[in-house]
Amino acid sequence: MLVEHYYPQSLSHTRLDKYLASGWFRSAPMLYRSQLICLEGDVYSTVNIRIRLDNYQFKKRFRKIIHRNEKRFTVRIQSARLDEARDRLYQGQKHRFRGFIFDHLHQFFLCQSGWECF
Repeated sequence: MLVEHYYPQSLSHTRLDKYLASGWFRSAPMLYRSQLICLEGDVYSTVNIRIRLDNYQFKKRFRKIIHRNEKRFTVRIQSARLDEARDRLYQGQKHRFRGFIFDHLHQFFLCQSGWECF
Protein backbone atom coordinates (compact mmCIF):
# COMPACT_ATOMS: atom_id res chain seq x y z
CA MET A 1 0.00 0.00 0.00
CA LEU A 2 1.42 3.39 -0.95
CA VAL A 3 -0.32 5.41 1.76
CA GLU A 4 -1.95 4.31 5.01
CA HIS A 5 -3.86 6.64 7.28
CA TYR A 6 -5.45 6.28 10.70
CA TYR A 7 -7.69 8.62 12.72
CA PRO A 8 -7.41 7.57 16.37
CA GLN A 9 -10.10 8.74 18.77
CA SER A 10 -7.46 8.90 21.50
CA LEU A 11 -3.82 7.92 21.70
CA SER A 12 -1.57 7.52 24.72
CA HIS A 13 1.96 8.87 24.47
CA THR A 14 3.31 5.29 24.61
CA ARG A 15 1.14 4.16 21.72
CA LEU A 16 1.95 7.30 19.71
CA ASP A 17 5.65 6.62 20.25
CA LYS A 18 5.20 3.09 18.86
CA TYR A 19 3.51 4.49 15.75
CA LEU A 20 6.27 7.07 15.26
CA ALA A 21 8.96 4.40 15.76
CA SER A 22 7.44 2.33 12.96
CA GLY A 23 7.47 5.16 10.40
CA TRP A 24 4.12 6.88 10.97
CA PHE A 25 3.79 10.68 10.93
CA ARG A 26 1.25 12.85 12.71
CA SER A 27 -0.66 15.57 10.91
CA ALA A 28 -3.44 17.22 12.89
CA PRO A 29 -5.74 14.39 14.06
CA MET A 30 -4.39 11.92 11.48
CA LEU A 31 -1.51 9.46 11.52
CA TYR A 32 -0.16 8.39 8.15
CA ARG A 33 2.76 6.67 6.46
CA SER A 34 3.66 6.32 2.85
CA GLN A 35 6.20 4.60 0.66
CA LEU A 36 6.44 7.57 -1.73
CA ILE A 37 6.28 11.34 -1.47
CA CYS A 38 5.69 13.89 -4.21
CA LEU A 39 7.51 17.21 -3.86
CA GLU A 40 7.49 19.90 -6.54
CA GLY A 41 6.38 17.43 -9.20
CA ASP A 42 8.99 14.76 -8.47
CA VAL A 43 8.33 11.42 -6.75
CA TYR A 44 10.71 10.12 -4.08
CA SER A 45 10.80 6.99 -1.96
CA THR A 46 10.75 7.62 1.76
CA VAL A 47 13.44 6.64 4.23
CA ASN A 48 12.28 6.63 7.84
CA ILE A 49 14.88 7.64 10.38
CA ARG A 50 14.69 8.10 14.11
CA ILE A 51 17.32 9.78 16.25
CA ARG A 52 17.61 9.13 19.97
CA LEU A 53 17.36 12.44 21.82
CA ASP A 54 17.39 11.33 25.45
CA ASN A 55 21.12 12.16 25.88
CA TYR A 56 21.45 14.68 23.07
CA GLN A 57 23.39 17.87 23.81
CA PHE A 58 22.86 20.98 21.71
CA LYS A 59 25.99 22.75 20.47
CA LYS A 60 26.92 25.89 22.38
CA ARG A 61 25.57 28.28 19.71
CA PHE A 62 22.15 26.57 19.80
CA ARG A 63 22.07 26.67 23.60
CA LYS A 64 22.69 30.44 23.38
CA ILE A 65 19.82 30.86 20.93
CA ILE A 66 17.49 28.79 23.12
CA HIS A 67 18.47 30.79 26.22
CA ARG A 68 17.95 34.11 24.40
CA ASN A 69 14.53 33.00 23.13
CA GLU A 70 13.48 31.80 26.60
CA LYS A 71 14.09 35.36 27.86
CA ARG A 72 12.15 36.97 24.97
CA PHE A 73 9.16 34.65 24.59
CA THR A 74 6.58 32.97 26.77
CA VAL A 75 5.31 29.47 26.01
CA ARG A 76 1.63 28.81 26.69
CA ILE A 77 -0.08 25.50 26.10
CA GLN A 78 -3.78 25.92 25.49
CA SER A 79 -6.54 24.87 23.13
CA ALA A 80 -6.22 26.20 19.60
CA ARG A 81 -8.30 29.26 18.80
CA LEU A 82 -9.52 29.29 15.22
CA ASP A 83 -10.77 32.64 13.97
CA GLU A 84 -10.63 34.77 10.84
CA ALA A 85 -7.46 36.59 11.92
CA ARG A 86 -5.54 33.33 12.32
CA ASP A 87 -6.89 32.00 9.04
CA ARG A 88 -5.76 35.20 7.28
CA LEU A 89 -2.30 34.68 8.75
CA TYR A 90 -2.35 31.07 7.48
CA GLN A 91 -3.53 32.23 4.01
CA GLY A 92 -0.64 34.67 3.84
CA GLN A 93 1.97 32.06 4.79
CA LYS A 94 0.78 28.76 3.30
CA HIS A 95 2.66 29.41 0.03
CA ARG A 96 5.86 28.73 2.00
CA PHE A 97 4.82 25.17 2.93
CA ARG A 98 5.61 22.08 0.86
CA GLY A 99 3.55 18.94 0.39
CA PHE A 100 -0.19 18.74 0.96
CA ILE A 101 -1.63 22.08 2.08
CA PHE A 102 -5.09 22.50 3.58
CA ASP A 103 -7.23 25.25 2.03
CA HIS A 104 -8.11 26.69 5.45
CA LEU A 105 -6.67 26.46 8.93
CA HIS A 106 -9.84 24.96 10.42
CA GLN A 107 -9.52 21.97 8.06
CA PHE A 108 -6.09 21.20 9.47
CA PHE A 109 -7.32 21.22 13.07
CA LEU A 110 -10.86 19.91 12.72
CA CYS A 111 -10.59 17.29 9.98
CA GLN A 112 -11.89 14.27 11.90
CA SER A 113 -13.90 12.30 9.35
CA GLY A 114 -11.27 11.07 6.92
CA TRP A 115 -10.66 12.23 3.39
CA GLU A 116 -14.07 13.94 3.03
CA CYS A 117 -12.72 17.12 4.59
CA PHE A 118 -10.12 17.69 1.89
